[in-house]
Amino acid sequence: MDAPRLEYLMRLKANLYAAPAESGALVAAASKALRCSVQTVYRQLRKVGWESGRKTRADRGCISVPEDLARFTAGLVKVATRANGKRTMPITVACDILGGNGYGVVNPKTGEIAMPSPSTVARAMSIYGCHPDQLERGNPAMELRSLHPNHVWAIDASLCVVFYLPRGKVRVMDEAVYYKNKPANLEKAERDRVWRIVITDHNSGALFFRYVLGSEDAMSVLDTLIRAMVHRGPHDPMHGVPWVLLSDKGAGNLSGLVTRWLRSLGIKHLPHKPGNPRAKGQVEQGQNLIETQFEGRLSCMQIADIDALNAAAERWRIHWNATAIHGRHGRTRNEAWLSIRQEQLRVAPSEEMLRDLVATEPREVKVTPKMTISHAIKGQKSRDYDVRYVEGIVVGQTVKVAVNPYRAPAVDVIVTKADGSEIVTTVEPIQRDDAGFRVDAQVIGEGYAALPDTRTDTVLKDIKREAYAADTLADADKAAKSRTPAYAHLDMLADTQDAPIYIPRRGTALDVDAARREVAPMSHVEAAKQLRAMVGEKWGPNGMAWLRQRYPDGVPQDALEDIAARFATPAPAAAPAPLRLVAAGGV
Repeated sequence: MDAPRLEYLMRLKANLYAAPAESGALVAAASKALRCSVQTVYRQLRKVGWESGRKTRADRGCISVPEDLARFTAGLVKVATRANGKRTMPITVACDILGGNGYGVVNPKTGEIAMPSPSTVARAMSIYGCHPDQLERGNPAMELRSLHPNHVWAIDASLCVVFYLPRGKVRVMDEAVYYKNKPANLEKAERDRVWRIVITDHNSGALFFRYVLGSEDAMSVLDTLIRAMVHRGPHDPMHGVPWVLLSDKGAGNLSGLVTRWLRSLGIKHLPHKPGNPRAKGQVEQGQNLIETQFEGRLSCMQIADIDALNAAAERWRIHWNATAIHGRHGRTRNEAWLSIRQEQLRVAPSEEMLRDLVATEPREVKVTPKMTISHAIKGQKSRDYDVRYVEGIVVGQTVKVAVNPYRAPAVDVIVTKADGSEIVTTVEPIQRDDAGFRVDAQVIGEGYAALPDTRTDTVLKDIKREAYAADTLADADKAAKSRTPAYAHLDMLADTQDAPIYIPRRGTALDVDAARREVAPMSHVEAAKQLRAMVGEKWGPNGMAWLRQRYPDGVPQDALEDIAARFATPAPAAAPAPLRLVAAGGV
């Protein structure tokens, strides 16, 4: 407040005390003279020590709007807010809607329900902490720390809208031509747009980034990670395999190819939930640093292609990591990264091995009776591995095997447990002598050595002891040889005692007397004898021939009476031939 204004307000204060009845006119005149509102004049008067002397309202500080009504109003405003933060429903409209639906505050004198004014509701929302302005401030952020360099890396991909590569030339995009309201132009440049994939070391803040064409796919992510892990020379010290990798849930980061590759290197992958970029705020800040410190130079540079762009980016990055002071630890990023200790730095395998791991999937093999497995590493002959000491392994079991990138030719044997989790055990190859025998095998004639009990062996022995209630396996074997019943305390027919009772069904009695008994047929000679006795002379010389023709397989006994009746009844006489006239003379 300047001296003339202060002097004017002091005179006005004295006049108000001298003529309190004319305070309205005096303040109105001061408002015109000072060119401000009446409320501003009163505010400035209070700053110079003026007091109105009015009695404070008895209900000052009391809230007439209940909290649930304030929250209801805030909810209407919140759900009508767009993703970009624009509010499409003001508080005034929300109050009108609620008032029209019968919501409001009850007047204790009249019992009438009326919606308070929007300003009153807004003040209530501020007091209750649900005003839209308060809700848009976001949640408080918690600071996270990493233990040492290479403990945690963060990776993030961002589409570079500043420039693209039409026909192999890096050019700055003209915002008047390529922007969201002209999707046709953006679509033309879609295949030429450049992605920036940034990696930061959380502890030191060291940067690594690459530009790629096309899209944020798994191969682009893997290529950037591999280039960041290998040693790139004395001027670029950051390298090695991180212990933890933070990322968003982009399609490339969550692909099976990337997930399997990270697991094979022993990297714990922690993708954060969508819509929470603060989880990897350091790499988001790295994106901003690259945009403002490096990409701003591109409009004044001639870049031929993507390789030239990455070469320029590498030159700037090496200089930035070596010279820029980080605000958190007060050192350069390279200086902070070089504080890493030997046990903290996991040196990456060769770049060729890292790229081979991309195409390598765990292979399923079967455990042999010798408790070994066979596996061939790319470019080498198959080797045998002893798995007798791997937890959960039994003969004939199928396990997954993958090359161990840090200890090749050692392999990782992956055993899946019942709950779906995996046990990974690193196994060295079996060493053999010139004759092809295992160097640790028992020499014939110098003793005997049996393989240690597997889990299956242990379970079988326990089952046998429990079956015969024996204290030792020898006692169980003795009981088995003596034919002692196993599980003698069990009633093996206990499940057959409660058979159901069925109601008998009615039936029809069988007439045994009416049943016919099948009798073997008679020979032709025996049948002929009985038939001759039954019909006498009527049984002629042609009877035997008739029987053989009629009954070739023998004569049934119950057919004799019918045959006898046939031969006993004479055949009817033949009719006489008709007469005919013969002419005299034989004509």
